[in-house]
Amino acid sequence: TGVTGPVGVTGATGMTGPTGATGVTGLVGATGATGETGPTGVTGATGMTGPTGATGATGVNRGVPANVQVFTSGGTWTKPASVSVVWVECWGGGGAGADGANNQSGAGGGGGGYVAGLVSVSADVTVTIGAGGTAEGSGGNSSFAGDATLTANGGTGATTTTAVSGGTASGGTINLTGGGGAGAGGTGQGGNGGGSPLGGAGGGGGGGAASSNVAGQAGTVPGGGGGGGHEDSGAGGAGAGGMCIVSY
Repeated sequence: TGVTGPVGVTGATGMTGPTGATGVTGLVGATGATGETGPTGVTGATGMTGPTGATGATGVNRGVPANVQVFTSGGTWTKPASVSVVWVECWGGGGAGADGANNQSGAGGGGGGYVAGLVSVSADVTVTIGAGGTAEGSGGNSSFAGDATLTANGGTGATTTTAVSGGTASGGTINLTGGGGAGAGGTGQGGNGGGSPLGGAGGGGGGGAASSNVAGQAGTVPGGGGGGGHEDSGAGGAGAGGMCIVSY
């Protein structure tokens, strides 16, 4: 075999072959650090105002009343359309004092009771006023018949030397009994009449140690009891009439 000839010039590079298949995915890397908090966003627009709530109940006016009506005789209180609650005070009539008799002075009459309180009213109201007692009679009852009834009873009339009781009261926030009529001795001054709470004073008993046949004094309005008459023929004093006051 002859000698090998020199290597020839390298030929041109051939075309690139097709890309091989993708290799297996590597493991997931560690989570990176949390980034800084971004700035606060712009505040949104204010929502629409909700509907107005229902109006609450009207409170009771405890200030100075705009209207005051005084009853010294029975009648009807006429309810204004805008009024639903009133403040009422009533006094019963006072009882009469006892007449003096032979060597015996009379006891005083009892004072009328007193009642007061707030009363709900839904219509016109009948008002009754008790008369003062006369001729040893008891006083009449006073009342205001609203949705609830307030009653002040009359004081007891005296008929002898024995002390008598004042009128009671019911239905109110305040219910006070009238003062009792004072008793009298066999001779001497007649017993004093009982007063009505926050109302009229009782009448003084008639006479004194050196007097005879002196009448007892009348009670004072509202509700004072009459004084007892002095011994022998002193007449007992009349009780005072009652009263009701309505404020609203």
